[in-house]
Amino acid sequence: MSHSYCHNWVHIVWTTKGKEAILSKTFLDNQLIPLLFQIGFQEGFKLDAVNSHTDHIHCLLKVPSTLSISRIVKMLKVLVHETFMMKI
Repeated sequence: MSHSYCHNWVHIVWTTKGKEAILSKTFLDNQLIPLLFQIGFQEGFKLDAVNSHTDHIHCLLKVPSTLSISRIVKMLKVLVHETFMMKI
């Protein structure tokens, strides 16, 4: 009997609107990045690495073949937006 194992490695980069430098290191390290890892765990994908700057975020995801990459990207972008808007 043959078995297969499949995961997709996805590198996602997204920027702030107009590439404005509005993401502070404190906000990213204390609120946003831990939340991204928590969502990944809850939804069944793994955030292997997250890196950011004041105007963009990089995420390296390990996504099982059962999950939609577009759904994950949309969910993460909405999460970042909502979390940042609560900060203001």
